Amino acid sequence: MRTVIPYIGNAYYCYANSASMLLSTIGENIQPSQIEVLTGVSLGAWKGRSFMLSLNAPDKGLSKAIEILGFNFKEEVSHRDTGAPFERLREILHERPALLGPLDLGYLTYFPERGIAAGSDHYALALEIDDDSVTLHDPLGFPHVSISLKDLETAWRAQRVTYKRDYYRMWHTPERVNNPTKKEIFREALRYFKKIYIENPVYYQSHGELTGSKAIYKAADEMRTGKLTKTEQNTMIYFTLALGAKRSLDYALFFSDHDEELSQLKLEQSKMLGECHALAVKGDWMKVSDILYELGTIEDAFKELLLSI
Repeated sequence: MRTVIPYIGNAYYCYANSASMLLSTIGENIQPSQIEVLTGVSLGAWKGRSFMLSLNAPDKGLSKAIEILGFNFKEEVSHRDTGAPFERLREILHERPALLGPLDLGYLTYFPERGIAAGSDHYALALEIDDDSVTLHDPLGFPHVSISLKDLETAWRAQRVTYKRDYYRMWHTPERVNNPTKKEIFREALRYFKKIYIENPVYYQSHGELTGSKAIYKAADEMRTGKLTKTEQNTMIYFTLALGAKRSLDYALFFSDHDEELSQLKLEQSKMLGECHALAVKGDWMKVSDILYELGTIEDAFKELLLSI
């Protein structure tokens, strides 16, 4: 049986890192990798105009992950865009930090590469607010970074983030209400993962979009026939493949304590996606396509096994 060796290093785990920081404010040490897995983000695949190795939205998954871990928290959102709720944020930050998101990474003025990140979703922890700006711990590599209220409002409005629900969502005031065991966390996570696989494809399919292995095979076909645009190639290279490898590895570690077969399937996916990234950077999309066909087969096996437990 293959050993699952953890990866420790950079990864685009913005909401998981931010949630970990938020929970640390009440003395809780929860690893971002555990939060990331429990969100259920990166389970399955979707192919519409874009291709994503995920069927779940981060904002929904984040709330569920914190709940599974045994915490209550306050989640606030504006149902209409009447402007960013900075007075409410001021009240909260007077007592404690707040997690903000999704944010549009392209509007975060302190991010040097924001010009190529337009519409990309992001999350950060708000620490302080004054008359002109908010100070954030941004897990992308920017502790105690300042942004003007005007710029933060535009980013927080997140008009270009396609999965956004309503406006100006934030999480704050976490409180531990129970201490679930590893077995209980696994059991609740399994229920949630099954729900994602059963319910979430219905929305995409109702819009004529592909999910699961069919989505993966479609992306592979586009690579093979040269239909992948430069923007899509860059998304694969800078985001999808390496991040998918990290997420799959964290699932492999999570399942290793509970189901060895699920763990091994996720480990195989991680290795495949890591190889795909190296090949994509070289521009060898034909070989990436070949590996994705194999990845789709493993995705079917993983889904079937998960739903059978």
